Amino acid sequence: MNTPTFSSRNTRSNLWALKPRVGDASTSRVRASTTIATSLPESSSCHYWIRRFAGEDLELELPFADSAHRLEGTAVCTPIVEIAADAAERLRILARNELTTPFALVLAAWQVVLFRHSGQSDFVVGCGTPGGNSTVQQRPLLVHATVTGQANFRTLLRTVATRRAEGATHGNVTIPDLVRAFGANTSPGRHPLFQAAFVQRNSLGENATHTADNKHTHPVDIACVWEDNGRTIRIRMEYPAGVIAPDFAARLPAHVANVLRAAIALPEAPIATLPMLTTSEYLEKARG
Repeated sequence: MNTPTFSSRNTRSNLWALKPRVGDASTSRVRASTTIATSLPESSSCHYWIRRFAGEDLELELPFADSAHRLEGTAVCTPIVEIAADAAERLRILARNELTTPFALVLAAWQVVLFRHSGQSDFVVGCGTPGGNSTVQQRPLLVHATVTGQANFRTLLRTVATRRAEGATHGNVTIPDLVRAFGANTSPGRHPLFQAAFVQRNSLGENATHTADNKHTHPVDIACVWEDNGRTIRIRMEYPAGVIAPDFAARLPAHVANVLRAAIALPEAPIATLPMLTTSEYLEKARG
């Protein structure tokens, strides 16, 4: 049986929006345990995930992440970016027309942002539902992202909706189950299965700079956290202090929001061409 590989690399590449941190990068890889995998009952959901990720390197090499400088127990929140009521309603209509939900819609936009910043087409996003990060940490819904710049947003949205439904069907596994099945590294500094999370909250509350939600064993490098309050859609990022440059992280909610706004008008446009940056960022980039 082909099995997925997990990398313990902490690769940091140059990105125009961020000066990379200095540090050594490990290139060692861990291959999932075929002995453990084949010893599981065929009905085990772990078999689904092993087949889903067969032959893939699942490490998301975030160019802006540096887990070596993580400050345990402290999470930073970016300012909230809000999508206005009229645009939010058009997004809900787009989701309904595609027979899916705003959850899948915003998740697709987050995948686009991760793809555009990392340059990677294949990675895993750990998803949680209203109620906080506990679902992500204990019994996550894993969504395998396969994003290409040539595909359009509508196609990606349909793929995300399908992958989410499949993941929910095989979601009766815990992180320890998957770590054992995949033979993944476990380290207090990083989540053993994914670096990026996607969490829906009932309410983001007011803008805050810190939260206590990050006091868990395997924190992710960054989480896109959002709410749909029935009028507007609100988005922010949460990440462990010391991992990501705050000025860069603060830009990401606007990038997700901009992709969503572009998807309303340009659902058939190639993902690579969807406007993502803010006006000031485009000017900054033009000036070099």
